[in-house]
Amino acid sequence: LIQLLINLHTNWDGSVTVLSSMAEVGMGGHSMLQNIVHEVLGVAKNRIRISLTATDYCPNSGPTVATRGALMPGNACKRAAEPIKDEYGVIAEERLGVPVHTLIFKYEKIMDPDNPVNFITYNEAVKINHSRANSGYGHGWFTVDDLVWDSAKGNGDAYLCYVYGA
Repeated sequence: LIQLLINLHTNWDGSVTVLSSMAEVGMGGHSMLQNIVHEVLGVAKNRIRISLTATDYCPNSGPTVATRGALMPGNACKRAAEPIKDEYGVIAEERLGVPVHTLIFKYEKIMDPDNPVNFITYNEAVKINHSRANSGYGHGWFTVDDLVWDSAKGNGDAYLCYVYGA
């Protein structure tokens, strides 16, 4: 079973801390995680902090090889951001009177797609969420469980990714 976990936490000031054990060896993995959180929550990239790699708070994420470095942690990060988006979406729906599934999270705002001046700021949603004793916390697993690898024989499909050599 190949799996990966990412945890996200929204701080009181609206910044987001990404907890991951993904190794960053200069291929832009941390930037990729930052971009995913930015796209899902609409938070400015400079307010998204990627923690140092440590298995103290996230289990080993496995090797950083080929496209696996984007596939596994990228999907786990998206899954960790979605429950946070859901929490803030409920708050925006209450405030704006707009169905949660139609809201746009962009530019540090949660907006009505039909009337962009009808919005709540991301920070307002964070403060309301924390005042309700909600965590602003996301826990995202990504698993690839249908791969077959025989360690004794050294064959099978070890990863759901592709790599090309020259």
